[in-house]
Amino acid sequence: MPPKVSDEHSEQRCSQIINAAMNCFSRKGIHQTSMKEICAEAELSPGAVYSYFDSKEAIIDAVYRACNQHDVEIFNSAREQNVSLEEQIEFNVRSFLNGLMQEHASEWVRADLMFRSEALTNPQFMSYLQQNYFAVINMIEELVQYWQAKGRIKKDLDSKSAAQVLFGMVNNAAFQFTVDADFDVEKYANTALKIIFGEFLINNN
Repeated sequence: MPPKVSDEHSEQRCSQIINAAMNCFSRKGIHQTSMKEICAEAELSPGAVYSYFDSKEAIIDAVYRACNQHDVEIFNSAREQNVSLEEQIEFNVRSFLNGLMQEHASEWVRADLMFRSEALTNPQFMSYLQQNYFAVINMIEELVQYWQAKGRIKKDLDSKSAAQVLFGMVNNAAFQFTVDADFDVEKYANTALKIIFGEFLINNN
């Protein structure tokens, strides 16, 4: 009987394969990447990779979900903190944007953009994309409505439109980061926060 593999080991192996696939997709594209190349990038045998993912499509699905899950995790983390509105907004904005400066960020962003393009012709991917998008938009809208009721966010703002604008300000940064070699993440974050604090918030001081 083969030795039992721990959950932690399985998660590490899955992450290893997902990261390898993401790197390959970023370099060659989703459909141009072979399973052989993913195995080589992961430094694992085909048998080892297939023991976690039974097909290339399953790996594509896992990479896509990993790309999109990050957004939801950031907002969930912010909601759990007992902090002021300003601190909550700054945490969200900087968490999103600072992610662009992490190791392998460019590969993740490129892969994410490829998946968004793929979603235009792949109903399953479009479904995942919409699930993630509306999950984040709904969380931001709830936040806006909560602070509008508290008198901290201007009540003449439509809560859903405000959520879409706020999401767009940080989410679109990933595209600009990809196409603009001189994109300054820190300056962008500072400017975005000034706009949000100046145009959305009511200063009670």
